[in-house]
Amino acid sequence: MNPDGSIKGNHRTNSHGLNLNTQWQDPSKNLCPEVYYVQQKMKQTGVDLLLDIHGDEEIPYHFIMPAKGSCTIAAQANQFKSNFMTATNEFQIEVDYDSFYEKQNRCCGTNCGGPQTMASEYVTNTYGCLALVLEMPFIDHNNYPNSVTGWSASRSINLGANILKPIYEFL
Repeated sequence: MNPDGSIKGNHRTNSHGLNLNTQWQDPSKNLCPEVYYVQQKMKQTGVDLLLDIHGDEEIPYHFIMPAKGSCTIAAQANQFKSNFMTATNEFQIEVDYDSFYEKQNRCCGTNCGGPQTMASEYVTNTYGCLALVLEMPFIDHNNYPNSVTGWSASRSINLGANILKPIYEFL
């Protein structure tokens, strides 16, 4: 989603310096075409499920954060996470933004008020469907650390393969 920014070494900001995670409320066609055109395609096709996949710099675990929504959305998110835990031992549900930052008395942004302009919030509120942020650590993760490779491309590929079953079960 961020080819120009990635080429410049930015994993969150595009070539105009805009953080793509926070441009979903009203993206500019000129300054944030990445989000603008994804939204246009969503309007054409609809959305059944959104997985917004990120790399986290601090938290040494894989976790999913669902967008806040109805009780139905919350139940779907819990079922999806349960199915993902069954599919791989690389995923866990004990640590996420809320629990990690709460221990440090820091605000993580998920329960701290203010406008939510992320993709998951936009999709849940616009299409009424399950939208999840999957965070993968840039660093090795604490469930199954590997002192030789740490978190690696091959482990990312395996995690991607393992999430297909929960996606299939959800759809």
